[in-house]
Amino acid sequence: MKRILLVALAMVLIVSLAACKDNSSDVDNTTTQAPTSDVGETGSSEVSTTAEKVLDNEEIKNLLASYPAEVTGLTSNIFDCLLKTTPAEFNGKSAVKVEVFAINEKEAQGVFFIVGDVFYKYDKAQNKYFKLTQKKAEEIKEDVKISVETTAAVTIKKDENVKTEEDIADENNNVLISRYKNYDLSKIGLPKPITEYEFQVTGKRAVATDGETVFIVYLLENGQYTTFTFAVGAEKDYYLDNSTGEYKPLS
Repeated sequence: MKRILLVALAMVLIVSLAACKDNSSDVDNTTTQAPTSDVGETGSSEVSTTAEKVLDNEEIKNLLASYPAEVTGLTSNIFDCLLKTTPAEFNGKSAVKVEVFAINEKEAQGVFFIVGDVFYKYDKAQNKYFKLTQKKAEEIKEDVKISVETTAAVTIKKDENVKTEEDIADENNNVLISRYKNYDLSKIGLPKPITEYEFQVTGKRAVATDGETVFIVYLLENGQYTTFTFAVGAEKDYYLDNSTGEYKPLS
């Protein structure tokens, strides 16, 4: 039963990622002319990456977190996000394309390319590429040619391949647990620690008492639905007050 539920959850995420891929398709296999700008410091971080070393998602998150938010342009905590990585070429060099998804968003919040130990980001609104440094994101002065593989996923260390549906579901569940364990859920009657339950994200939406549109999340115990229902919003987490049928912010 657990495997079936996790696969169902993963399918929701896969549909979301597929939709985001369509939204970001203008990045792939295109050549764009970026305006000329002065070149500043490099974007090297404390953790070194090379073409021979393939980073896993946690390492990529740590590297992105080392840059200021105003440089990456990310509005969500990178450690609460999901990553989609794809092999690519950036101006003829081996690279990894990284798409960052907030857990309740269908469109990528950020698109990055890792070339050696340098991070680049693609700004869809401006249709420009930038090199990340610790102080700012610098426009690239030369033409940028991107080639992204569409039939394979990045190999993550050793012999691990593209994430399975169950892998995605487990990662999603871990993200939610890490968020909800910060609340005192005994106040709403939850008898056990949140780590003893599983989350099942749905594509269903509701409007919370503060007017925010939220995505409904079911809580399961040993593969069975409980009477507790939660929801996630852009900045807050919510619970369903069964006595009123309303989704209220957690604090």
